[in-house]
Amino acid sequence: MEPLRPLQERTKALSADQVRRFWRQGYLHVRGLLDGDTIAELRQEFDRVLAEARASGQFGNFADKSIADSEDHEVIALNQMCERSLSYHRLLYDNRIVDRLEDLMGSSIQLFHDFFLYKPPGHGGGVFWHQDNQAWQSLPPNNVTCWLALDDADADNGALHYIPASHRTTAGLEVDDDGRLVGIDQLFDAGDAHVVEVQTGDAIFHHCLTLHHSEPNESSRPRRAHSIITMQVGTRCGRRPPHNSRPPTAEKDHFPVCFGHPVMRSGSAS
Repeated sequence: MEPLRPLQERTKALSADQVRRFWRQGYLHVRGLLDGDTIAELRQEFDRVLAEARASGQFGNFADKSIADSEDHEVIALNQMCERSLSYHRLLYDNRIVDRLEDLMGSSIQLFHDFFLYKPPGHGGGVFWHQDNQAWQSLPPNNVTCWLALDDADADNGALHYIPASHRTTAGLEVDDDGRLVGIDQLFDAGDAHVVEVQTGDAIFHHCLTLHHSEPNESSRPRRAHSIITMQVGTRCGRRPPHNSRPPTAEKDHFPVCFGHPVMRSGSAS
């Protein structure tokens, strides 16, 4: 049997240190992943899709409604952007993204779902602390999200906050009827959170068990971001709609390969 090569010889786009950092802290900030032309195309397509969604009412609002002044706040969620726009469908196979996902999760990569989140200037809402898999309940819980910044995001306009290493300590927590983790305030202190400020074109990769949230956008700037959530082929479904966009035929079956859940990479790509 051929001996296992060092990690730095097996990665395609990330360094060995970046891979270790992801698995140590549960997230990884990658700078300058997308170029200006790609960003311009994605922004233009987002504007088109959002106009269609507002006209038809086919969008969600992820704003945290427990905040007293949040009734007029919005976190516009546009699910399955890959089915609404060819630009976003092509993005699923962009080697700048998929090579890094392969470094983190292996070469068997399938789309779980993708969605766009928009926090409008001045009234973009916040999103409460959560781990993604509390809603998805993927089995095993190995989903990885690529969160792409289409605007600069900082503490003033809704940057993501993470609890480092929480993916290693929060599996199986109880969730209440509102979708919140029970006793989450006892899990960490406010000082444990890291604000990850990003520039347009940056990406954050995070594990589906890593605790994260975002504050409202009270600035005069938009905060637009696109999330591509991936899983290993053969992942099983632990929850029914509306939490899974296109579930398998029976609970706890694996997700079939289809247009809504395509294989983004299978085996080693050149």
